[in-house]
Amino acid sequence: METKHVIISQLPQDVLMGKRSPNRPNEFLEQGQDKSAFQLLVENNLVLCDKIMVIGQVSNFKFSRNALLKLGIYNYEEIIEASSKNTAADFAFAAFESNSDDILLISHSFFPIQVNDYYRNTIEHAKKMAANGDLVIIDFYPEDGSHDINDKSIPISKMYCFKAASYLEELQNFEPVIYFSVRRAHFKKSGSFINELLNELIPSQTAENAVFKKSGKVKTINAFLSNVRKSNVGGLGVNKQLQA
Repeated sequence: METKHVIISQLPQDVLMGKRSPNRPNEFLEQGQDKSAFQLLVENNLVLCDKIMVIGQVSNFKFSRNALLKLGIYNYEEIIEASSKNTAADFAFAAFESNSDDILLISHSFFPIQVNDYYRNTIEHAKKMAANGDLVIIDFYPEDGSHDINDKSIPISKMYCFKAASYLEELQNFEPVIYFSVRRAHFKKSGSFINELLNELIPSQTAENAVFKKSGKVKTINAFLSNVRKSNVGGLGVNKQLQA
C-alpha cells in the first residue's frame, strides 16, 4: 500500500479556480518564492506521500512536466486527458492507475497550504480514515474564532482522501456509465495519454455529485485556517483545532 498525492492540474472553471491565462494557467505562473502554486503544493506534500500523480490535459501537461523538472522531480505518474471530463472521471483515472489498496490524497493546485504540525496531523488523520474504507473530504475554512459550520459556510479549499478501491466501488454503484467508460479509456491509453474518442464518451460530472453526495462511506474533516492571504499562491497557516 502506498500513499499518492494526486494533483488535478486543471479543474473546471466553477471549482474555485478563477480566471486563467490563455497561454499559461495561473497555477503554473511563478509568483511567491519564485515558484508557482503547483510547485508549492508539490513541495508541501512530499513528506506526506510516497508518490506524485498529475491528472492533466493535452493543453497543460508540458507546464506540469516543466514545473516538476525545475524541482528536480523525475519519478512521478501522470494521466493526460484529451479534454476535461470533470472530477468524477479525474478521480477514477487516478484510482485505475493505482493498486486497489493505495491511498489517494487528491488536491487541486490553485490553493497551496503551508505545512505545519496541524496540517500534517490533519492529513495523517484522513489517511487512517481512508485506510478503513472511508471516503474523506477535508474542508478548509477560514479561522473566524467561532468554528461554527452551518449550511451557508463555504469551504475555501478542499482535499479528498480515499483508497482507490473504495472510490471505484462507489462510482460503479452510483454511476456505472462513468465507471466503465473511464475503465475502458484507461485500459486503452497510450502511455500516459487517453484516447481522444474514448475520452469524449465519458460523461462529465463532479465527484461530489457522482459519489460523495450519495455514498454512506463519506466522512468530513473540518480544518480551520488562519492567516489567509488573498493571493493565488499565498501560503496558509492553520491553527490547532480539528473536527472529524
